[in-house]
Amino acid sequence: MIGHDSVFASVSALWPGPNSTEDDLKRILANYVKRRNQIAHEGDREANGTVRHIQPQYADKVASFVQNLVNRLNRIVYPNEVIEEA
Repeated sequence: MIGHDSVFASVSALWPGPNSTEDDLKRILANYVKRRNQIAHEGDREANGTVRHIQPQYADKVASFVQNLVNRLNRIVYPNEVIEEA
């Protein structure tokens, strides 16, 4: 992000618990983006046409991660704003 050289380091500092290092967050996000691209650009199918199945629990986990990421990014980018977290 413009003006934030190490935004993932800043997000990591606000994210307690395991799997919350800068590299962890980047890896998790990259995996979710890869899965999103499979759904959007490959019709969520393997090369042989087999459907890739997705579980509701996985979708909930992705939504929770993205919501937490956005909430923390907002706190970094807009430090003087009061932003209601969803």
